[in-house]
Amino acid sequence: MINILKERFGYDSFRIGQKEIIEDVLNGRNCVAMLPTGGGKSLCYQLPGYILDGSVLIISPLVSLMEDQVQQLKNRGEKRVVALNRFLSYREKKTCYMN
Repeated sequence: MINILKERFGYDSFRIGQKEIIEDVLNGRNCVAMLPTGGGKSLCYQLPGYILDGSVLIISPLVSLMEDQVQQLKNRGEKRVVALNRFLSYREKKTCYMN
């Protein structure tokens, strides 16, 4: 886990609470992560996406936050990332679901 943290995200260590949250996710336990703004919540679902075989679905009420998350992942070289929101056409959404 620490290798992925360093290789993919460029960090040497976790912030307070992140490691425990990520371990819960990786072990299939339900988890609610309440961290302050800037506390590293994004890492808590992005890092498991590199370890687990499957997709990561993030639900956010803020389109700007969705777009920021997508851009962060694309900046890290991810190609299969999309924000599903009202601005996508039906065809674009359907393509996402099919892939």
